[in-house]
Amino acid sequence: MTSVEKYQAVKAAFKAAADPENSRAKTGALMLAWATDPNIWVRRTAIEFQLGLKEQTDPALLEQILDRNLGRQEFFINKAIGWALRDYSKTRPDWVRNYLASRELSSLSRQEGSKYL
Repeated sequence: MTSVEKYQAVKAAFKAAADPENSRAKTGALMLAWATDPNIWVRRTAIEFQLGLKEQTDPALLEQILDRNLGRQEFFINKAIGWALRDYSKTRPDWVRNYLASRELSSLSRQEGSKYL
């Protein structure tokens, strides 16, 4: 299975986990578990799962997921952290500014996350 196929499989599993029948708390707990999974594609899915939710993004959950992935060397994890921050900066730029100011992030995550600030 290629890396892309693994990522697509994880995305499909997330869609099943994010089914409206599941509670937000249950999905959040699952994403927190996925945020520390040994497979980078599972972790990446957890980081990206709130993309596009805008005002419905749970900032406390986003913070916990991102914090669990700081200091990683994997390109795709650091890129995903930046994407999550960049996306949320369109809705809550002050939250993202504060997050960026209070954490040590990879240069890639910081560059992506501050793109629209």
